[in-house]
Amino acid sequence: MSNTVPAHLPRIFQPEPKLAAVPSQPTASTREVVPASRTWSFIDSRTGYRNEVTCLPGCVVPHDDAIARGTAAEDVWCMTAETTDLWLPVSIAGQKADETKLLAASIRQDPFDNNLAKRVPHASVEIFDDSFIEALDPDGLATVILALEGQLKQMRAMHARLVELRAQGRVEL
Repeated sequence: MSNTVPAHLPRIFQPEPKLAAVPSQPTASTREVVPASRTWSFIDSRTGYRNEVTCLPGCVVPHDDAIARGTAAEDVWCMTAETTDLWLPVSIAGQKADETKLLAASIRQDPFDNNLAKRVPHASVEIFDDSFIEALDPDGLATVILALEGQLKQMRAMHARLVELRAQGRVEL
């Protein structure tokens, strides 16, 4: 008996696509060097209590202000380095196009947040200019990646069609 799904089944009965990945163990030469976790403490400005925090491995937030002056516990967060910045000219509501940061992602942890999903490491995806999809667990981030892959597939088809139309000489000046 085959484990494949017949192509003639309605889409609702076909399995959802999974991320293409080949599990492998990193070797010493491919493993990224992540700085050790930092442990530090601060005085909660609301309660006056001292809280101890252990940062995410690779946290890039300095925390110097919180250590020196104290802060509200819910304002403490850790974040790994973001993905490489992508800047493109974006026009909003017909205005002049401005260079806008698109699709940045990082791993965050907000250890004292009221939202329990943010207290554990989670992904945060910046769609553009401080507009985020937050508190993504691994499955949620995979869902975002699959949705973006679907959009890219459609955009590639549109690109091919555009190239075809231009090749037909459909440019009228």
